[in-house]
Amino acid sequence: MASDFQPKAFTEGQGHPEPPRQKKPKRNRTAVTAGVIIGLLALLVLLVVLAPAGQQGRDGWDSRGAAFHDTIMAIDVDGVIEEAGATYNQAWLEGAIEEARMDKRNKAILLRIDSPGGTIYESDAAWRALMKYKKETGRPVYAYAEHLMASGGYYIASAADNIAADRNSIVGSIGVIGGRFVDAAGLFDKLGLKFTTIHTGANKLMGDPSEPPTEEQVAIMQSMSDEAYAQFVDIVAQGRDMDPEAVKTLADGRVYTARQGLANGLLDEVMTYDEYEEKVKKDLKGKGIMVVERSYEAPVGWGLFPLGQSLADLLQTAVLGNDLSAALQTVKDLQITEPMYLYQ
Repeated sequence: MASDFQPKAFTEGQGHPEPPRQKKPKRNRTAVTAGVIIGLLALLVLLVVLAPAGQQGRDGWDSRGAAFHDTIMAIDVDGVIEEAGATYNQAWLEGAIEEARMDKRNKAILLRIDSPGGTIYESDAAWRALMKYKKETGRPVYAYAEHLMASGGYYIASAADNIAADRNSIVGSIGVIGGRFVDAAGLFDKLGLKFTTIHTGANKLMGDPSEPPTEEQVAIMQSMSDEAYAQFVDIVAQGRDMDPEAVKTLADGRVYTARQGLANGLLDEVMTYDEYEEKVKKDLKGKGIMVVERSYEAPVGWGLFPLGQSLADLLQTAVLGNDLSAALQTVKDLQITEPMYLYQ
């Protein structure tokens, strides 16, 4: 006899019986995670190896395969040569040269110079860092002039085994600005300014704009300029394998066009940068060699004052007024208190 009992849900048409639940197989999460990571790493390596040869546009290692290729480090020498500026930084430059020296994949340094020169100290320090690189690695240095390779810029380039320029480049300016005295006593009188400076030593105030230089002070600066000039001539003579007397005939401070520089021995090549880069690669006889670029960018400041102005500058303007402040700044800018390898 059939039972009259049926489950309520079914008699009321509310559904069908659920099939029995099956237990899902347990996954080894560690193995899955490891597999995913290995797959991603393999894909990354594949992309790096197959990526076209590229260049690093700013400071930092090339992300498209430089770690797997021999390299040429192209270092920008841009702007006035000084300890630290908007486009040039001495510590950064020497650090880039040292990075190339320590890198076993590096095969050469290629300097890309666009500079009017600058301080003697930093110009010579950069030259010495390049000479250390050459001596300790046996690798060559190349230099290319962009708009301007003048004075201290050419001084640094003298460390190169080969120097080239664009046909529109300006090169040379082998000479020294020994100093510049600015006698602003007349200006100060008009402004109603009087100075009394207590000092010991006849030349302690040498270069002070409140009084004219003496003959002795001019002679002192001239002797410093002559010494710096002799050093510049020797550096160029050594780098270009020229007699120092032959260099002196070129070293009257003038600049030369690229073709003039090629004719007088200051340059080895006149060609575009792309052509020169290919020449360097052929010289090195390396297959798949990459150019890794280094270019300095000054950090962006987030100070409390307008860009380029310090608290002292603002106070000077507020207290003295714009006209007087501008006059004093002009006097300061005109002064040169040390010998410079600088084209102006």
